[in-house]
Amino acid sequence: MFIERLAGYADEFILVELFSGNGMFTIGNSGERWGSTALDLMGNGLPFKKWILCERDRDDANTLRIRTRRHFRNNHVLIFEDSLQELPGKLAHYIPQSTRHYRVAALCIADSFSLVFPFDFVTGTLPLKLSFIIPFTFCLNARHDYRFYLNEQRDKLERFLGRTTAGTRLAEASGNHHFYKHLVRLYHQEMMLTGLGGSLSVHPLDSGLMELPAYYTGLFTSNRLVRGIQKELQQKAYTQFTLFE
Repeated sequence: MFIERLAGYADEFILVELFSGNGMFTIGNSGERWGSTALDLMGNGLPFKKWILCERDRDDANTLRIRTRRHFRNNHVLIFEDSLQELPGKLAHYIPQSTRHYRVAALCIADSFSLVFPFDFVTGTLPLKLSFIIPFTFCLNARHDYRFYLNEQRDKLERFLGRTTAGTRLAEASGNHHFYKHLVRLYHQEMMLTGLGGSLSVHPLDSGLMELPAYYTGLFTSNRLVRGIQKELQQKAYTQFTLFE
């Protein structure tokens, strides 16, 4: 839908995936494997001019290079091993600014199944006009519960949110369900304060790692045309959020 909306607007599409791993993922001992989001999208023939895949583990990055060269040699793939702190500066050299006669649309996927994605990255890349897709997924169960994140992992949680949790309803959560709901809402609020309008979509969930009935994915952008997608989702997302409460 991102591409469809911008087809008549942008001259160049760029995809950035911040947590590519080695290109393949597995869960536990099930043996089930699937490709990263970027590799999955590459197989669909989408017209991204550049595919920027980011992975900080050297071995995984090398495996990712082998996989992309073997299966997607006709795509312009760049693999960056820079830290998340250094990455905004690096991306600025590869994502051109839109001009009156040449318009660029860049989509950034931040899917780490954790809270390691720092909000500083969002603020540090504001000049690049990225549109963000962020699945709100991380371990949340009896072992890693809301108390674990509010206590042992508070620093990581606050780096993810870009603010303190003190005085918020999130800090007063009394269960995993309420913790998750308030975390998503607080993140949404902080993104809007940076100028990135946001919408949420809900997806069914059945996992022992994340023991909730559903999880949310956020689309955040300053692009006026991408916001058209958000308006279409807004009423549906509101209804779904109400049901999830």
